[in-house]
Amino acid sequence: MPEAESHWAETLRQRCLDELTTRALHDARTLEAIHPVEANTLYESVIALEPLSESAHTGLIRTHLSLGRLESARMAYTRLERMLTTEFGVAPSDELRQAVTGLTLVSQTIRTSNIGVLEASDPWRD
Repeated sequence: MPEAESHWAETLRQRCLDELTTRALHDARTLEAIHPVEANTLYESVIALEPLSESAHTGLIRTHLSLGRLESARMAYTRLERMLTTEFGVAPSDELRQAVTGLTLVSQTIRTSNIGVLEASDPWRD
């Protein structure tokens, strides 16, 4: 009965994959504050295993923003948006869209402010 064996194996495979992704997402979330680069890598690994994981995409975007990688955050959001639109005909949640838009604006403001402060305090500036 090959059908029974393949069904059993598929069920076990899916259960293992679910457990792995759940643990990886938990670990990534825990690492975000102290080791955002490692958290970012874990989120990318989860996305490779489960491309439809909005939690992984959200975490990836969040870590890109915390690392000041605004363009990477925008690209990750665009990839998620394209995938959700293609696969399901829906857009990312309003909450995620607003978070990305808001955090991007805040990050840009902070970056611009810091550049201004650095330029103003530069003793070598003309």
